Amino acid sequence: VGEDPSPTATGAATHLQGILEKVCGAVIPIRQKAGGQEALILVGQSAAKPVLDKMGIEIPSGFTTQFNEEGYVVVADDEYLILAGNETEPYQGNYHAVYDFLDSLGCRWYFPGEQNEIIPKLPTISVQPVKKTRRPVFRLRHLWYSGHLAFTLQDERELTVWKARNRFSHRQFYVNARWNSNWLQDPSDNTAQRLLPPEKYFEARPELYALKKDGSRNKLLPCPSSKEAVEESAKTIIELFENNPDMQCFGLSPEYATGLCHEPESIRMNYGGLGEIQRY
Repeated sequence: VGEDPSPTATGAATHLQGILEKVCGAVIPIRQKAGGQEALILVGQSAAKPVLDKMGIEIPSGFTTQFNEEGYVVVADDEYLILAGNETEPYQGNYHAVYDFLDSLGCRWYFPGEQNEIIPKLPTISVQPVKKTRRPVFRLRHLWYSGHLAFTLQDERELTVWKARNRFSHRQFYVNARWNSNWLQDPSDNTAQRLLPPEKYFEARPELYALKKDGSRNKLLPCPSSKEAVEESAKTIIELFENNPDMQCFGLSPEYATGLCHEPESIRMNYGGLGEIQRY
């Protein structure tokens, strides 16, 4: 892992060590310095960069709010197996490189939990020569696990490991997300009021908000059939981006079905067919 390994380099090397023991029974020691004349597995930038520099291969690195820097390299020849990626937080490039290699051996993790893994038994591990750099097609890979079902701390730990094994984005993208965050925003439920902040609009212009069955207005949901509500919502988003040029997205989520607007036109939009629902 090199003389100055990052936490993800050490973590990824530990993952690799554990899985390879399951595959072939051998425990490969993790070292900061190479010893002897044996072929080496280099994990992380501290160990890999000096060798890759001589090969003219660049390891993805750095971080900006464009989220374009994620990636990793896998290189194998007669002397080295190199597994290294962008290790600038919150990127997980070292883990992704390790699991790319393990995937090539036939390892699979279809769901979280040890019972859902497939680990081949190989008496000898042969590695073919390769030089590849991988960057994700999607800048963010994420899913919502469990919904409203029971979710334990053990479930969360298993999910975190499973996501690294399948090269998902790190949860820190969402841990750091706030409504006005420069990070990618997890909108969470019932946040459509961001479009028309009630403290700014509700008292003076209640007609912009969804109509309840009892005739009152729902300050947590704009009226989807109101042209004025759509225009003001657009102004809110434009103003937010103008005042925060590094912001990457605007996250929001409507209320649950019980909070839908009961204006006649809104009802028609909601239940008029799939195309109308998608537009809403």
